[in-house]
Amino acid sequence: FVDQVAKFRNKQHDFIHYSGKTLRPHRDQKDLHHDYYIILDVSQRLEAVLILPILEDWLYEIEPFPFEESQEIEMSERPILKSQTKLGSIVIDEGLKNLSWQNLLPQQKEKIFQSFENPFKKKLEEFKTTDTFERLSFWAKLKSADLEGILENLSAKNYLTTHETLTWEDLNFYLEDSLKKSLNVERLDQDLPTKIDLGGKRELPIHYPLNMDPYVEAAIQEFYGQTKSPSIMGGKIPLTLKLLGPHRMPIQVTKDLVGFWSKTYPQMKKEWMREYPRHHWPEDPTTAKPVLLKRML
Repeated sequence: FVDQVAKFRNKQHDFIHYSGKTLRPHRDQKDLHHDYYIILDVSQRLEAVLILPILEDWLYEIEPFPFEESQEIEMSERPILKSQTKLGSIVIDEGLKNLSWQNLLPQQKEKIFQSFENPFKKKLEEFKTTDTFERLSFWAKLKSADLEGILENLSAKNYLTTHETLTWEDLNFYLEDSLKKSLNVERLDQDLPTKIDLGGKRELPIHYPLNMDPYVEAAIQEFYGQTKSPSIMGGKIPLTLKLLGPHRMPIQVTKDLVGFWSKTYPQMKKEWMREYPRHHWPEDPTTAKPVLLKRML
């Protein structure tokens, strides 16, 4: 009678049959308090007309043993071992378990290798678009380091065999940490800061785009009162400054702020004053307050 067994799902108020079919209880079936039933008669409308309740324990006494047990590794936020005990198409029991590399069987490790390779490559490509990677790339360029060679050594296998828990969050940390260790970045924060301080609690993020010079950008008024060009690497590398106008587009791109204030600004100021009379255009920007509009003075 094994192939006539069905499991009643109280929430959906239906039966999952051994064959995989979903059956609805006939309207005469009122008191359905058991988990398992033998389906003796089914109508053309796939309604269980005649049923007989049974205990789950009875199923385990059947010979030959009717259950199938399986384990499957699923890749989501982290590798998970999914185990199932099934009677035909009926899931009798299932469980989920987070995996660590140390407690995997050889065949499970091989399956994770295969499942993890493409997601790993995708995560690596995503990491290459981050500000963190761009900053480390600039550091590698300054140190004449073989960044491509370092990246080739970042593999799914290396990650999997060196981490107790396997998550995408851990993977991002692994990529960043591996690069930093390979590039010897003890002075990274001092030499390549992520922000510059303009004084008065004003900070601007520094961008390190690939194959371009590092830069900061902000409204030109943010730089009023600055008497020297911001730099990195202990003053060895001047930052490119993108000075934005009221239209939020660059009106000047320069590495020499002092020269811009003294040579270019006086000529351009006249035009800007005509186009944007409400904005603050001081005679001497090196001593002016960093305010956007005249009414803010």
